[in-house]
Amino acid sequence: MDFKFTFKHLAPLESITQYAQERVEKIEKYNMHKEMKVHFIFSVQKDSQEAEVMVDSGGQHYTAKASDP
Repeated sequence: MDFKFTFKHLAPLESITQYAQERVEKIEKYNMHKEMKVHFIFSVQKDSQEAEVMVDSGGQHYTAKASDP
């Protein structure tokens, strides 16, 4: 699994990257054909913190977004 992390307006923290990797590695067992590429984007926008995950598994692409004030 190939991981990429982007941090916007906050310092890159090892604890965040490690937690994100551990959570996504659980879905690897469902991917049997291609190597997965996962891109995490963590950002702080005015009053909220946002996280976005983009997963590319060959012909399948998934995106998830979350924000919290």
